[in-house]
Amino acid sequence: MVSDKKDRPLLLVASRHGSSLIVRAFRSYRAGHEAVLFASIEGSQATIRDIGCFTERGLSHGVGTALLRLAEEIFRREGATRVMGHLSSADFDHRGRQVHFYLKNGYEVCLDGLEGTVRKWLVEAELPSP
Repeated sequence: MVSDKKDRPLLLVASRHGSSLIVRAFRSYRAGHEAVLFASIEGSQATIRDIGCFTERGLSHGVGTALLRLAEEIFRREGATRVMGHLSSADFDHRGRQVHFYLKNGYEVCLDGLEGTVRKWLVEAELPSP
């Protein structure tokens, strides 16, 4: 079990169905999941399809970061070396929050008008021998 920024416990549950991955965050004292991450893994590439929080209490409290860390751990274990994702124009009102979230978690963010993409390499590039 992990905790959020206020040291409140979170239970993270991951399930895999074919190439799809779902990671959900639950509070130990609440019914229902508080946040969810949907992704897919195909070969060396993982794609974040959606990540969302269902309560204001989960926003800016480390819940999304906890979901992302567990997803990245699973991506690595499954052999993915790169993570990609898109920032939805439908959620443009929260673009600043989205960009901050991905940047603080080590992602590159590219914005192009209303659209945006994120990516992260999960393995360190090999340095040439001296």
